[in-house]
Amino acid sequence: MAPADLKHRKLLLRRRLTNRLRAIPVSRLKTKSRKVCAKVLRCDFFQDAGKVLFFASLPLEPQTRGLMQKALRGGKHVFLPCVNKKNGKMSIRRVFNLKKDLVCGAYGILEPRAELAARKSAAGMDVIFVPGLGFTPEGWRLGRGGGHYDRLLASAPKAIKIGLAFKEQLVKTLPLEKHDQRLDIVLTD
Repeated sequence: MAPADLKHRKLLLRRRLTNRLRAIPVSRLKTKSRKVCAKVLRCDFFQDAGKVLFFASLPLEPQTRGLMQKALRGGKHVFLPCVNKKNGKMSIRRVFNLKKDLVCGAYGILEPRAELAARKSAAGMDVIFVPGLGFTPEGWRLGRGGGHYDRLLASAPKAIKIGLAFKEQLVKTLPLEKHDQRLDIVLTD
């Protein structure tokens, strides 16, 4: 398949999945999000993890703030990604306080303040939670098109990589490229 055809298929699928998510009432999204997070809290991989990389949720994604708070209270090292506005590269920073350490970032997504120490890769993380627009049951994901998470996941081969999604985001297949990274688990409501 030609690269232009692949990009077009991904674009159409992103639009379809976004529209599917927008059709879900906000109250139902909150309930679904609580179900996803409850599953995470019951998983051994989360309970046993010391270093966890989260994502700051957008409105149509499972909400991770409560998970981050529980992880911080439980003594885990909590990290979040941030994107450099100048070069578009993603790094990660450790967060100590969700109220004080987060600011609005490059894409309108909360991310750690620039003053916090940056890590160049996710190597050493025990668990990495990953957002996306679409997921297959086998762990393939469709992101938003920047490739940030694929590069980040490639730098952390030992981490357990988990997609957090709603059932409406599951699809049978996705158009894949050679740089796409497969997740270990996809947790849904």
